[in-house]
Formats: sequence, structure tokens, C-alpha cells
Amino acid sequence: MFLKPYTNWLILTHYSSLIAEFLTYLASPALLYIKRMGYLKEAIAIDARYKRCKSAWSPHLENSKNFIINALKRCKNFRTVVVLGSGNLLDLPLLQLSQTFEKVILVDIVHLGKTLKTIRKFPNVVAHTCDITETSESIFNLIKSRANTAEHIELPLPKMFHLPETQDNCPDLVISLNIFSQLTVMPREYILKNKASEDGPVLKRWENEVLESHLNSLFALKTNVCLITDFEFIERNHRTQSVNQYYTLTGINLPMPEKTWIWNIAPKGEISKDISIERKVAAFFFSPDKQIISIRHKNIL
Repeated sequence: MFLKPYTNWLILTHYSSLIAEFLTYLASPALLYIKRMGYLKEAIAIDARYKRCKSAWSPHLENSKNFIINALKRCKNFRTVVVLGSGNLLDLPLLQLSQTFEKVILVDIVHLGKTLKTIRKFPNVVAHTCDITETSESIFNLIKSRANTAEHIELPLPKMFHLPETQDNCPDLVISLNIFSQLTVMPREYILKNKASEDGPVLKRWENEVLESHLNSLFALKTNVCLITDFEFIERNHRTQSVNQYYTLTGINLPMPEKTWIWNIAPKGEISKDISIERKVAAFFFSPDKQIISIRHKNIL
């Protein structure tokens, strides 16, 4: 039985993409824990999915860029901007940031080679590689050093992150870019995969502590903060017309956002012929004099 030409093309495209991702993985230098915990693989997979879903992602990427560009107009000084979760630069108006600020610092746990190549085009842009939660490497080492592979670990407390050196030790704008809800995803998967904790209240409490620490670190800087994050997951089954949705920031309360939109992260056909996945995204801008003191007991999105 002969396969139709279109089916052949789909199969060839799929395997070509897998081979390209594998070669990128081999060619990308990264610390052992970053590779073992899946951060490098995820960065490569995001880049590959963007290529497949470019038109579906476009509104989300443009909304993110435009919100950041508008945030620049609300700053008074333009010495340094720090971007947390710069990723593959897909949702970041790097050119505008470079033209507006004296220095641009891009922070992420992984910077792919193609990203570093792009950064080198801008003399005032630097990449800083680190885990802003300061927990992933500790988790990796704790699991690695267990005497019993079924032994639970004591989950490390997140720390207030320290930004790279900036003028007067205070940037004029900090952007948390589509990273907030994702901070615990890879550690959580690695913890459960290695049976280092139960999928229960202890792990959930730790996840909330990581998210709370991120927000508290942002507001402790006493500077302009731009926060863009997804807050709701929506899975649609187009065959049964059923919808599965849940809040991705359970336990974390935030004030009402200035703007929201839908990120069509996996259109129908990307995961399966019947399933599509969306995320609701919220964008906030906090000036130093109008930041929330605590993230608890505030208006829920």
C-alpha cells in the first residue's frame, strides 16, 4: 500500500525536525543539571514548535512585544533593563530595548547558540546564564546523592534572586517575560520522575514558595516592573467539544492585569488531530510607587 505524497511529506518533516533538534542538543554547551533536568531540551523544543506554529503564535508574540514597548514610555531613566526569561527572543522587542537603554541584560537558564549569535549583533546587549530560583541545581544534587532511590528529599527554599551588576545596582526596568508560571515546571517533573517527593501538599507548598519568592524579589528592587505571564490553561477536544481548563497560578493572587490575551500555543493538529491547547496571558506594569506590598489576599485575576 503506497502512502499519499502529503503523508510522506508530513513524516519526512517530522523526522527532519527531530534530527535537527537532536543535533542542536549535541552542539549546545550546558551544565549537567541543565541537560538532565530537561531545560536544554525544552528550549530547543520551544524553538521547533514556534517554527511549526508561527502563525498561531504571532498574536501572542506581538502582544508581548507591544506591551513591553509601551512600558518603555513609562520609564524615566534608561540606563539598564534586565529581562528575566529572555528565552529564544521570540517575544522580546530586542531592537527597541537596545535602542532605548544604555545596557540590556538578558537572563535565562539556557541561551541557545542561535540566540547568542543574535545578541552579538547588539554591542550593548549581554546574556547572563543562571537559574533565578537558585533551586534546580540543589534539587539535582540532592536527588543524585540519595542513598536510597525512593528516598524523599528536603526541597530547597527559593532565594531572593540577585540581578547581574548594574549601574547603581538598580536597573531602570525589570521584565519578567512569560516565565513566572513556568519556574517550577521542570523541577517538579524531575522531582516526580525520580520519586523525590509525593505529588501532594508538600510539593505544592514548595511551588507556591518559588512563585512568591519571584514576585517578592521583583518588588524588592523598587524599580519599574513589567510582568507578563500565563494564568490559565485551556485544552479543547474538537471532536467531543469538551474543554479542560485550570488556573496555572493556583495559590498566587495578583491584581487585575492591564491587558489579557489568548496564546494559541498548540493549534489543532500540533498534538493530535482533535486537540488544541491555549493559555490565557496577563500583562502588568508596576511603577516603584504603585507596587503591591504582598501577593497574598489581593484581587484574583
